[in-house]
Amino acid sequence: VTFLQMGNHELISGCKGLYENGFSYTGQKTTYAVWQSNSWRIVSLDTGRLCYKTDASGKRDVLRGETDAPMPDEVVDWLVNTVKLGDPNDKRGILLLSHHQPYDAFS
Repeated sequence: VTFLQMGNHELISGCKGLYENGFSYTGQKTTYAVWQSNSWRIVSLDTGRLCYKTDASGKRDVLRGETDAPMPDEVVDWLVNTVKLGDPNDKRGILLLSHHQPYDAFS
């Protein structure tokens, strides 16, 4: 399986290469995905999509710094209702793939 993970660097260029060339190569339609087995769930999240502030036209301002990279509502809905993340009966391990780590030694 080939899946392209987006980060904030792709946003600087407007994601054109990822959306046009990358998606046509992989056949993917989103920048988030899950692969599941009986023991594991591998969740890939696009934490770069909202990591830069946008102006009124939607253009990303890479000079003003990054945001806290919130998850878009459609991704949260997908995690809860499709992936069923948070189901107390699901005991499978979770491996998270993301551009921004949720915790680091400097925060």
